[in-house]
Amino acid sequence: VEALLKKVGRPSILACPGSMWPNKQLPREEWLRYLSSYLSTTEGDVLLLWGSEKEALEAQQLAEALGKRASLCPKLSLPALQY
Repeated sequence: VEALLKKVGRPSILACPGSMWPNKQLPREEWLRYLSSYLSTTEGDVLLLWGSEKEALEAQQLAEALGKRASLCPKLSLPALQY
C-alpha cells in the first residue's frame, strides 16, 4: 500500500466501481461523470479497486476512459485496504 501511495504522491480517492450485486452497481456513465468531475476540481488521482476478474476488467476500462490520472490498483487484501 505504501508503495502504491508513493507512486501517486498526492491526495487521491479510492473508488470501487464493481459489486457482486447488480442492484449495488452504478452505471459506467455515472462513474465517468462523477470521477471526471472530481478530477476537474482537484489535483488528486483516482485509484480503482476491484475484487473479481470481471470487476478488474470493468475498472481497467474505466481507468482508460478517465486517462492518466486514474489507475487500477493491484488486488489488495481487506487488511491492506483498511490500512
